[in-house]
Amino acid sequence: MRKLAERTARVTGASRGIGRAIALALATEGVDVAINYLSNDAAAKALAKDIAAGGRRTLLVRANVAESPDTYQMTQSVLQEFGHLDILVNNEQNLQNSRQNSRPSQQIDRSFLSLGSKPFHANYPGAA
Repeated sequence: MRKLAERTARVTGASRGIGRAIALALATEGVDVAINYLSNDAAAKALAKDIAAGGRRTLLVRANVAESPDTYQMTQSVLQEFGHLDILVNNEQNLQNSRQNSRPSQQIDRSFLSLGSKPFHANYPGAA
């Protein structure tokens, strides 16, 4: 028996890396997964296909978790599709490509400053 059967999860930053691994692990335990991503459509669709092949339902949700309207719509979409939301995984990252104009230290500062508010907005949409 799967430990988390019939639960639902939303995983932010799920299309690649750690987020992808978390989404796959949850699905293996019987969880239906809402896959949040920002820009990599192909990777998100590939993940959804992999999860569906294991018999779990998925929902692709393209949303910027730094934007309150996006997080509100994401949550509404998950609730509409699955009816409930049991597990929240806040995995997104905010580091920009280092070839852009800002220094890596500035990118890290921006990322850490936003870490305090992103999970709040992602989990309590419309609260701002």
